[in-house]
Amino acid sequence: MKTTTAFVPVGEIITDAVAPLRDWDFGRLGRPFYNAAAFRGMRKLCFDTNFNKRNWTAAINRDTMINDLPPGFIEADGAWLYNGDNCDVNRSTPLFIKDNMHRLGGQGYIANNTWHNHDPLQFSYGGTWNSQPPSCLHFAGTFNGQLHFSDSCRQYEFINMIYTSSMEQCDDDILIPEWAAEAITDYITMRGAEALEREDPQHLRSLIARKQEELKAPNGSWRTAEYYYKRLDKLGRYNLAAKLFQFGHTP
Repeated sequence: MKTTTAFVPVGEIITDAVAPLRDWDFGRLGRPFYNAAAFRGMRKLCFDTNFNKRNWTAAINRDTMINDLPPGFIEADGAWLYNGDNCDVNRSTPLFIKDNMHRLGGQGYIANNTWHNHDPLQFSYGGTWNSQPPSCLHFAGTFNGQLHFSDSCRQYEFINMIYTSSMEQCDDDILIPEWAAEAITDYITMRGAEALEREDPQHLRSLIARKQEELKAPNGSWRTAEYYYKRLDKLGRYNLAAKLFQFGHTP
């Protein structure tokens, strides 16, 4: 089977998912319940595969050297600083993420290693106790939903970042990637069966067990969806993100 970047409207997924529940007209739980289940399933799959890629550009706050991270930020794939504009990037450099670093709002920053260290157990990089980080080294730390830049970043105007985001939109327009369709269908059915279990315990407990197996088994729908996504080539993953999440636009 060839994995494509096609997607399926959430309505078609829900129609398949409610059939084992005998809730064809959504009279038992309501359409909003199934939309929410699809959203939760997609959000979970996002954490499992990191498929929700976004592109973020922002002007660096050179007064505080602290910027808020974009909404839904999970982790960064790459970050760059640059001067110029979208049509003329005249200078750029990679931005490195430093662990355990945050600013307090003024000069300097807090970190395990601030380059200029007065601890004989933590030798300074420059070999002397008054060494400073080179001006060509640009780094930042993530702290409390913010990006804290080193002073060396002050010479740049903008940051551009490719990052993984959580799912943020729960409505009738959710698009389900083709490779995830079976997994999300099973997820919705299981959530519906759990909500309706009291009405028909014998039938629905059996259905819940089957769907849990589908979502956990090595060859089940959930693991298969993960495999399909990983099998996409790099350009395919890029194009999928472009179609689903408007890659290239700021949130």
